[in-house]
Amino acid sequence: MNRICILFIIIICTSCVTPHFTHTYQSAYTSLDLQTNNWLLNCNSGGMHPVNDKIFTKKAINGFSKMGIDTINNFKDTTLKYITPSLLSFNTPEEILKVLRSTTNYNYLVNILAKEVHNNYFSMGGASIKRRSAKIEIKVYDLATLKSCYHKKVIASVRFEKDKENNILYFIDDVDHLKIKALREALKDIKKKSFTK
Repeated sequence: MNRICILFIIIICTSCVTPHFTHTYQSAYTSLDLQTNNWLLNCNSGGMHPVNDKIFTKKAINGFSKMGIDTINNFKDTTLKYITPSLLSFNTPEEILKVLRSTTNYNYLVNILAKEVHNNYFSMGGASIKRRSAKIEIKVYDLATLKSCYHKKVIASVRFEKDKENNILYFIDDVDHLKIKALREALKDIKKKSFTK
């Protein structure tokens, strides 16, 4: 019985395709000062299934909270004067940042955007290759200066090829789970490089 379990675990482990992560900074700064109290989070999960959307948002809130931020509120769960969801985009206009600064006590606005990049098959040299990737971007605005102080992209991608001769079963993440893994990777990088309490 133990041999069957061990064999099953080995088959599962060798059949899993793990994602590769690519980090790109779009800003001059690669770290954040996480010692300031009030943060507002605006998550756009890019059309995830509602269950996965809740997981994505919860991971973002918990990730920042574990870094020492005292208060981080999800925009969707917060009532703000003069700001509606349609006004708060990923690239937030300066006018909206001014309204946030003057009508709230938040110090920073964190925008997170998730997108599907690839989810397709293509052929190369007689092999069928499955490519799946998702991207998340995190953009942080300092409401004191009304400027973006941090902008990072993380792409999670998986790729495997299936020869016509081999009938191997692969376990591969769907796009929603790649977005969640990219978010986790980005938060890990922020924690490693930022100033915390």
